[in-house]
Amino acid sequence: MKAVKNIILMTLLSFTATFAFGQQNWEGHKYGNDTLKAQKSEAMFNQYFKAKNYSAIYPYWEYLFNNAPVVSKRVTYNGAFVAKKYLLHLQKNNPEAYELRKDGLIDTILLTYDMRIKYWGERDIVLAKKAADMFKLRPDLRDSAMRMFEESVRNLGNDTEYKTPLYYLQSAITENKRGKYSVDSLFDLYFQLQGIIDYNLALNNKDKKKWVVCDTNCVKMMRPYFTCEKIEEFFKAKTDAAPTDLVQLKKVANLLDIAKCNKSDYALDIAVKIYQLEPSSEAAIGIARTYRAKGMNTQALTWYNKGG
Repeated sequence: MKAVKNIILMTLLSFTATFAFGQQNWEGHKYGNDTLKAQKSEAMFNQYFKAKNYSAIYPYWEYLFNNAPVVSKRVTYNGAFVAKKYLLHLQKNNPEAYELRKDGLIDTILLTYDMRIKYWGERDIVLAKKAADMFKLRPDLRDSAMRMFEESVRNLGNDTEYKTPLYYLQSAITENKRGKYSVDSLFDLYFQLQGIIDYNLALNNKDKKKWVVCDTNCVKMMRPYFTCEKIEEFFKAKTDAAPTDLVQLKKVANLLDIAKCNKSDYALDIAVKIYQLEPSSEAAIGIARTYRAKGMNTQALTWYNKGG
């Protein structure tokens, strides 16, 4: 019954969008059927948006959304934001109205993304934004939201926006806690997203600070899963099969360090492999610390001297 309900809901959303779009030939008619009302609504929308008065803005935004959605990119680009702010306003100030309008407003929030794609494109970017809201606001549609995340990241690759890895990974962790997403899949996803993060960090452009925050938060979210046993279980076969993959070895070494696994034989094995491929004082000292943690002080001294 739940699956049937989800199908019906998605069908209704699709029908609502198709019906609305079919009511007016908006293409080529910026202000819809009532130019004066649309212009007034746009002026009030811009005024209240600038003042951050999101409860007052809603009726004007709603008119534009339903009757003149292409009057400005703001109508659809900020549509979900405005609708969510109004939803929160009702929840805080009018609980009765909130309960009555909650489902309809959530449908509207999700529909704004479809409208944005229809009129302004950027489907894969918008898909990730819709997935984040769908996962949070429609728990019964989480499977669909995860598929949207997957499609967006697969298609955009390194062009993925900086917020997407956070929302995608957070959603996957939530699904893992519900028994719907395996730990192995979580590690696969983390490293897929980490590759995108590393690429964007290396660009060193104006968005670098945002990607640094993204990287830090992703590591923080995954930290409970970074156990010595799990890291070795997940990666040993891979590092044994590709002992010269320096990028992979360094990522594993970083995870082992985060999980404080410097006493393990696996950590030592990884450290030695890295040194053999890229000899450096830093790598030698890393090996020395591992030997010291294992209580093998003679070997530790030898490697400290190499790193000296």
